[in-house]
Amino acid sequence: MRSIEFESGIKLCYLLPKRPNEHHNKLIENSVLLARGRDAIKCIIDDMGLPKGSGILLPTFACEEIYAPFIDASLKIFYYRVNEDLTPDLSHIREIKNNGKAVLIINYFGFLQPEYVYNQCKDWGLIVIEDGSHSFLSKDSGKHGDYYFASMRKLLPLLDGAILKKKDGSGFKNATHKCSLPLLKFRLFRALAQLIKHSEVRRPREMKHWLVHEMFSKAEKEIRRISFSATMSKLSINILTQLELELISDARRRNYKVLGRRLGEFTDFVPVFKNLPEYVVPYGFPVFSEKRSLWVKALDKLKIQVALLWDLSRAVPDDVLLDNYMLYRQIMLFPVGQDYTDEDMDDLLMRIKRLGDNN
Repeated sequence: MRSIEFESGIKLCYLLPKRPNEHHNKLIENSVLLARGRDAIKCIIDDMGLPKGSGILLPTFACEEIYAPFIDASLKIFYYRVNEDLTPDLSHIREIKNNGKAVLIINYFGFLQPEYVYNQCKDWGLIVIEDGSHSFLSKDSGKHGDYYFASMRKLLPLLDGAILKKKDGSGFKNATHKCSLPLLKFRLFRALAQLIKHSEVRRPREMKHWLVHEMFSKAEKEIRRISFSATMSKLSINILTQLELELISDARRRNYKVLGRRLGEFTDFVPVFKNLPEYVVPYGFPVFSEKRSLWVKALDKLKIQVALLWDLSRAVPDDVLLDNYMLYRQIMLFPVGQDYTDEDMDDLLMRIKRLGDNN
């Protein structure tokens, strides 16, 4: 049985140097290429030059790694609520806007936030930081923020990599080029995992599946040991310039549509976004489920990886959310990666159906 997961595999030939094409040069022009998304956030914080203790508005719906750089910079965080349709709660931002100098807005799961959200925050005098880690391949991602960053390895089979842009084009201070053993090991483990993953997708084997998880797990352990910012590796840049981004985007959109047509048959799953706009390249297929914990365990046994993005962070005060915890208790994400075909998506749905029939 083939495992259906989020991380993508990579062909060995992509590790060989090739001449980049013009399309990819345009994709990364006027950008700073860094190793990780958190490195990009650090550069943005340094560039804004906010004094220690300055306020920053962050969404309650995010991972701990988003909050960490702002906490480390001794900025005072004010959390704003996120609606169940994943748009920022502008009424809550209005209440706390005078406490902050800047606001972070996330394009969740590839779907860009409405333009009026960005415009309103700017009208309130806030510096807008746009997180496009899930929307990097979507049209107009990065168009609205004063600052824009995206961790590219969320969507693409790269060893490392994040893109950083500034709307006024004035540039950033150079990130360090120094390396370390944890950084080298992080890249090595990811390379091994992605090479094995490519083989495992084509010819599923239990040992391959185990090795993939071991290598990705080791990579995540090493990334936590990296204490400085670094530039994107030349090998990842080489891979990026070879990837067929249009084919990757088309595959993700196709897989999303297959799930969208069929997941409605299962009463336990309520899609967050029923329609896929033409400009969106999705990171995954988000649904609400009142039986989330049960489904996650059951799907794992069926070799379907479901992501819980995200549980409520312990950093968020309870009184910020009032009684609205549905977003954090019920949301989960199905994979729609480019490694898989519409037949794989049909197989995913059949596994769920058989499980339901047996119960």
